[in-house]
Amino acid sequence: MFNRQLVQLMKINLLYVNPQLTRRQRENGKTGSALYRSLIRQYVLLGVIFTALYGGSMLLVNLSKNVAVFTNLVALFTVIGLAQSITAIDNVFLESKDLADYLPLPLNPWSIYIAKFSVVGLTVLPVILPVWIMFVIAGLVPGRFIGVGITVGTLLFLLYYIFLFVLCSVGIFSFSQTKLYRRHQKMMTFLMTALSMIAMVVAILVMNMSEDNKVHTAVIPGLSQLHQVIVSPLSLESLITDWRSLSLRRLFLGLSCRNVSYPKF
Repeated sequence: MFNRQLVQLMKINLLYVNPQLTRRQRENGKTGSALYRSLIRQYVLLGVIFTALYGGSMLLVNLSKNVAVFTNLVALFTVIGLAQSITAIDNVFLESKDLADYLPLPLNPWSIYIAKFSVVGLTVLPVILPVWIMFVIAGLVPGRFIGVGITVGTLLFLLYYIFLFVLCSVGIFSFSQTKLYRRHQKMMTFLMTALSMIAMVVAILVMNMSEDNKVHTAVIPGLSQLHQVIVSPLSLESLITDWRSLSLRRLFLGLSCRNVSYPKF
């Protein structure tokens, strides 16, 4: 029962993630299951395009040695991921304004939140898949078993993905509680969406410029430690970085759960 509810709720919230895309599909005559399948295909296609274009170009760079390129690419895709997450969370949780509609229905409240967060997570994943490829490629150090690089890269990508998701959720939900947002909700929503789209475009342009050998790229502090963990996961520096990172994330998650006001019924 819970699983069927969750699937149906995810289908409903899939319509809210990108209202413009949903409207275009409906104008093309898509309804019901055909509409859901069409939307899913769009996100799958987006993931394939990002992975093929950017993931393929990363194969030409020795990311295990070129720390500057690695840190710049991680920063750029983080900007794109933040932009996509902000837009999706705002549309699904705030603009949809559907939480009160679930009150009369015999639904598990947890299934509603899980469905919304799951849809946001699945729609953000396509644009940051190149980060996973980047982590794996950087971990493919000569003379080391390939499985180590894949495992370490995948685990770090999962942590990166979760932290990015939580950061955006906390930021959006905190901002939605301010008087500025409540007084000018439509304008604030438009500005957040516009800034998100601008960030995506700028990040892609900067990334294309960084691929030019004539453009100098500097190492970004903080992200170089992430590179160290991927390349040498068992070194002393990497272990210290892991401990600090996990401690900070645990503290951040604890404060978020305690102090942030999430949307309620």
